[in-house]
Amino acid sequence: MAQQRGQEPEQEPNPEDNFEVPQDTPTIYCDSMHINTGLWGSTLYIGEERPGRKPLLRAKVKVSPQMLRAISMLTGKHLRDYQQSIGPVPLPNALIHGWGIEEEIQ
Repeated sequence: MAQQRGQEPEQEPNPEDNFEVPQDTPTIYCDSMHINTGLWGSTLYIGEERPGRKPLLRAKVKVSPQMLRAISMLTGKHLRDYQQSIGPVPLPNALIHGWGIEEEIQ
């Protein structure tokens, strides 16, 4: 649910409550991601940018086409809700053009 600017966000349920979470489960920061897609699924290469060096690969996540679509739809929903509450999230033009996603930007 969207909130008005200046209001405290509603406390959302913790998604970890839906999982058994081992103590050694890593938390990964990501500001770099590449996706390779094949006939039977996709691999998400999740990394962290490092100025002047290659990004550091933090995790590889293999997903089915159905899960990739679900991730796309769910992250889109969360981003729309965030932007409705907080404001637009700009992306650098070089990134937009490099990925060839100009039609996705509104």
